[in-house]
Amino acid sequence: MHALTQRSTRLAGFMVALGATVLLQGGLLWKFDDVAQRHAAAERSKSAPVSVTLARVTISAPRS
Repeated sequence: MHALTQRSTRLAGFMVALGATVLLQGGLLWKFDDVAQRHAAAERSKSAPVSVTLARVTISAPRS
Protein backbone atom coordinates (compact mmCIF):
# COMPACT_ATOMS: atom_id res chain seq x y z
CA MET A 1 0.00 0.00 0.00
CA HIS A 2 2.80 2.40 0.92
CA ALA A 3 4.66 1.73 -2.35
CA LEU A 4 1.51 2.43 -4.37
CA THR A 5 0.99 5.76 -2.58
CA GLN A 6 4.63 6.76 -3.07
CA ARG A 7 4.52 5.77 -6.74
CA SER A 8 1.29 7.74 -7.27
CA THR A 9 2.78 10.78 -5.53
CA ARG A 10 5.91 10.65 -7.69
CA LEU A 11 3.83 10.23 -10.83
CA ALA A 12 1.62 13.16 -9.86
CA GLY A 13 4.68 15.30 -9.13
CA PHE A 14 6.22 14.37 -12.47
CA MET A 15 3.00 15.21 -14.29
CA VAL A 16 2.79 18.61 -12.56
CA ALA A 17 6.42 19.36 -13.46
CA LEU A 18 5.83 18.23 -17.03
CA GLY A 19 2.71 20.38 -17.33
CA ALA A 20 4.48 23.43 -15.91
CA THR A 21 7.39 22.94 -18.32
CA VAL A 22 5.11 22.61 -21.33
CA LEU A 23 3.12 25.70 -20.33
CA LEU A 24 6.23 27.78 -19.71
CA GLN A 25 8.09 26.74 -22.85
CA GLY A 26 4.95 26.98 -24.97
CA GLY A 27 4.31 30.49 -23.67
CA LEU A 28 7.86 31.55 -24.46
CA LEU A 29 7.69 30.11 -27.97
CA TRP A 30 4.33 31.75 -28.55
CA LYS A 31 5.67 35.15 -27.44
CA PHE A 32 8.81 34.72 -29.57
CA ASP A 33 6.67 33.89 -32.60
CA ASP A 34 4.48 36.95 -31.97
CA VAL A 35 7.52 39.25 -31.76
CA ALA A 36 9.04 37.71 -34.90
CA GLN A 37 5.81 38.17 -36.86
CA ARG A 38 5.53 41.82 -35.77
CA HIS A 39 9.15 42.44 -36.74
CA ALA A 40 8.62 40.81 -40.15
CA ALA A 41 5.50 42.92 -40.75
CA ALA A 42 7.40 46.08 -39.81
CA GLU A 43 10.24 45.17 -42.18
CA ARG A 44 7.78 44.59 -45.04
CA SER A 45 6.06 47.92 -44.46
CA LYS A 46 9.25 50.00 -44.53
CA SER A 47 9.66 52.48 -47.34
CA ALA A 48 12.78 52.87 -49.47
CA PRO A 49 16.03 53.01 -47.51
CA VAL A 50 17.12 56.45 -46.36
CA SER A 51 20.56 57.66 -47.39
CA VAL A 52 22.41 59.91 -44.97
CA THR A 53 25.49 61.91 -45.99
CA LEU A 54 27.75 63.26 -43.28
CA ALA A 55 29.91 66.33 -43.69
CA ARG A 56 33.62 65.70 -43.86
CA VAL A 57 35.56 67.05 -40.90
CA THR A 58 39.31 67.48 -40.78
CA ILE A 59 40.98 67.86 -37.40
CA SER A 60 44.51 69.24 -37.27
CA ALA A 61 46.36 68.86 -34.00
CA PRO A 62 49.98 68.44 -33.06
CA ARG A 63 51.04 64.87 -32.35
CA SER A 64 52.55 64.13 -29.00
